[in-house]
Amino acid sequence: MGYSIHFDADTGILTVTQVGAVTFESRRKLLDEILTAIPEEGELKVLSDLRQAEVSMSSDEAIKYGELIVQGGHLREAKIAMVHPIGKENNYLTESVVLLDGDTLRLVTFTSMQEACQWLSES
Repeated sequence: MGYSIHFDADTGILTVTQVGAVTFESRRKLLDEILTAIPEEGELKVLSDLRQAEVSMSSDEAIKYGELIVQGGHLREAKIAMVHPIGKENNYLTESVVLLDGDTLRLVTFTSMQEACQWLSES
């Protein structure tokens, strides 16, 4: 898996772009890197661009990944928009775990970058 991380100071959005084969382990390592790099306070807006990625995770791994996101204390106030290509937006197990256990953490799956950015920009 290849990836890039970019923070746009004007919008306050941290964009994480992943390409190629994406597994539970590669996503876990990337999440650890992001948690180390972000501030501990304040609302964080994350745009996870998976349009060029081939995500390969079992149902159990998707649930476990959602639990890791919820446990990332820095993400307590985060808004996370995940953008998948149409027909590959199989992120609903992860999204459900975050919805049930995430308190103020919000994670939504999109198939459009424009819609994801608009949602992140809303208060």
